[in-house]
Amino acid sequence: MNATKVYCLVSGIVFAIVAALHLLRNLSGWAFVFGPYQLCPLISWGGFIGAGALAIWGLSRIGKIS
Repeated sequence: MNATKVYCLVSGIVFAIVAALHLLRNLSGWAFVFGPYQLCPLISWGGFIGAGALAIWGLSRIGKIS
């Protein structure tokens, strides 16, 4: 396995974990407070979609790299 495949695998797994945490936050109703501000769940839905897309893209590139 070359370095590019390892990079795609590791980054895909990391993004999948981040996406799962965003989904878990939204489904369980956890509040995210940053200083005096509370972030709305819409931000985590965007994070879920973005991180999930990057995870799928990174993991799908493994088979296409020679």
